[in-house]
Amino acid sequence: ASSSFASPGEESHNAMAEDLDVARLKISDDALEDDEVAAGALSMARADAMLGAFDGALRDEGDNDDDDGDDDEDRDALQLQPTDIVFVAIAHDDDAPHGDVCVFEPGDGGGPPNVYVHHDFLLSAPPLCCDFVGTAPGGYAGAAPASDPAAAGVAGRAFAAIGTFETAVEIWDLDVIDAAEPACVLGGEETVTVVMDDDDDDDDVDEPSSTKKKKKKKDKKAAKKEEKRKRAAAAVPGANYAERVRLKKESHRSSVLCVEWNRTATNLLATGSADETVRLWDVSTARCVATYDTLHSDKVQALAWHRKEPHVLLTGGYDQRCVVSDVRGKSDGMLSMPLSADVESCCWDIGNDSCFYASSEDGVVYCFDMRRTKSAMAVVQAHDRATTCVVSALCARGALGGGGGGGGGGGQCIIF
Repeated sequence: ASSSFASPGEESHNAMAEDLDVARLKISDDALEDDEVAAGALSMARADAMLGAFDGALRDEGDNDDDDGDDDEDRDALQLQPTDIVFVAIAHDDDAPHGDVCVFEPGDGGGPPNVYVHHDFLLSAPPLCCDFVGTAPGGYAGAAPASDPAAAGVAGRAFAAIGTFETAVEIWDLDVIDAAEPACVLGGEETVTVVMDDDDDDDDVDEPSSTKKKKKKKDKKAAKKEEKRKRAAAAVPGANYAERVRLKKESHRSSVLCVEWNRTATNLLATGSADETVRLWDVSTARCVATYDTLHSDKVQALAWHRKEPHVLLTGGYDQRCVVSDVRGKSDGMLSMPLSADVESCCWDIGNDSCFYASSEDGVVYCFDMRRTKSAMAVVQAHDRATTCVVSALCARGALGGGGGGGGGGGQCIIF
């Protein structure tokens, strides 16, 4: 069924805002036992980017054995309206990690607002973060039938990049119904065939580790292993072969905690990890183009691209610092600002290009100005517990939303 996602204008955005009450999100204590994984994690791809992205036809990769009447009914159920707001929710329920493509209907015509799951997909590992991606990953042609005009390309398609508890970033095609696998995987593991000598042991082969950094191999040992791979490829008679799973060379070495698509330089995707590094990926080629391992001395929890300067990246980590960097060169960052606790979230001020916000584990929200480097412009105790997210409002200059723990053990959202 063909669906058009047109972006509503400012008046429509304001009307939608009137329909929305301040939400209170409750997360059980059991879901927060691991500081790297919140089992009920929720991540929303920005509505302004999602709208207008689904220009092609939705495609079903599942079985189509229903009769024509059922097909027509299914198409009607999938039909989307220009005023619908689409977002992606990620969760890990009953040991089944998954992503839900959800639709918010603003309730035009006097009806009440409504939210429903349009379609979903299964993930390979518990998800930690996600963001919308408007650029097709390299080598992906989609599942379009030959009769579909979009089969020759993927222009106008919508994707979601999802960071997981493992070391990979999965990129899913949101236009495909019942997708069995992601359109692309950045980083993660690979299986290699090696030739084993009599004196070989498992320590001679790279194996994945989600908790420690890989040590650099000595040149002599690396040359020896490369020679073994060449011998395996040449099918040396009498050789002892073995398959080993290892991390890809360009992969993160631990959980991917944050991901952000560059909406100006649309081929760039930034990821932050518990391995204390920030990596830049070229989505169009599905390759890592840069790694920054000196910006933070602990886990990288949050990052945000500048809205107008595509080379400026804001990052926040468990070293209790926010760092502003120019990704055109490898450095320790242009600006580093301290916080009172681990950074949970950060974002740029939509109304002021020089300012950014950051929230911390102790519930505080900070406003920093890059022109004033000595201290924060404003400090607000927004929550009793960790302020896990902070967002600069698109429809109201100077408005800020934050979510975090409340006094009663539940969660809450605050607009200020």
